[in-house]
Parts: sequence; structure tokens; C-alpha cells
Amino acid sequence: MQSSLFIKYGGFSSIHGLIENFYDKMLDSGVVGLYFENSNMETLIDHQTNFISALLGGPVSFTDQHLASVHSHLNIKDEVWNEVITLLDLALLEFGMDKADSEMLINTLSNKKRLFYAPISKG
Repeated sequence: MQSSLFIKYGGFSSIHGLIENFYDKMLDSGVVGLYFENSNMETLIDHQTNFISALLGGPVSFTDQHLASVHSHLNIKDEVWNEVITLLDLALLEFGMDKADSEMLINTLSNKKRLFYAPISKG
């Protein structure tokens, strides 16, 4: 991943605006909006800004274990995942991200998809 993508797209303040737009879309979604009913949106947007910044080569990083632990209780299914990716893709387009860069970001995120799903319990 090119560390220049974080700089290319304006660093934290610019990416923060992208993430605010993304979460506006998610909150309006009938598929994923309810997931954020009891969330502190300001904190969530800040965390997501840091996460996307890291995926773009910025200075913040998250471990796979952290991603899994904060999402494991959400019971995320394919319909939800697909909606999030669709809304992110739309937000990236509106943000003006080059198609190749947005595809790279979504592919990088999709490679972590398993971390967002709750473990299957047997019982």
C-alpha cells in the first residue's frame, strides 16, 4: 500500500469528512442504520477515520484482534456487509477518490471481512 494515498487524499481532516458522509449514508440505511442506534457517533467517526487512514497508509494502525473484538457481538451477515461496502463505495466516489484507489481500499477491507463476522457458536 502506498503511504502517499493518506497524503494524496488530504490526511485526517479530509478523510474525516469522507467518513462523516459515509456514516450519514449508513444511518439513513434500513439495512445497517439500527446497528448505530446506541452509538456515540462522534467517537465512532473518529475511530473509523483512523482506521481508513491506516488502510490508506496513514500513521494509525489497528490489529486484527481489535477489529474482531469490537465487531464480534454485532451478528453481521452478508446483507449487512454488502450494504456497508456499497455505501462506502458511494462515499468514496462522492469524495472524489480515484477508482483504482477506491478499489484498492475496498479490496484491503474485504480481505479483513472475516474479522467483522461473529464466530459461529455450536450448541
